[in-house]
Amino acid sequence: MVAARKNRTAVTGVIQAAREQGPDIVELDVLVHSSGAVEGQPDLLTGNQPADRPWTLRARRSELPDGDLTGWHISGEATLAGPDVVRLVTAGSAPLLTPPGS
Repeated sequence: MVAARKNRTAVTGVIQAAREQGPDIVELDVLVHSSGAVEGQPDLLTGNQPADRPWTLRARRSELPDGDLTGWHISGEATLAGPDVVRLVTAGSAPLLTPPGS
C-alpha cells in the first residue's frame, strides 16, 4: 500500500452517523459546511470529495467523546491517509466537538 504525501485540510461540519469499524476505529459521516487549506500543507481533499453528500472520516474512538456522536458539530483537520482513507486528525491539533444544541 502506498501512503499519501503529507497533507491537511481544515473541515467544519455536522456528524450525520458513526459506525464502529474495529476495536478503536470509528467511521464518521460528516456533512461538511466548509473545508480549506491548512497553512503550509497541501489540501488533497477539497475538490476531491463529494460536495453534495457527507465525507467519511476515520478516527480513533478512544480520542472522541463517549456516546452517540450523531448531530455533534465538528471543527478540525483531516488528512488523506491512503487510497480512499480520510482520517480525522486527533493528535496534536485535536478537533473541537460540540454536542447538538450547544
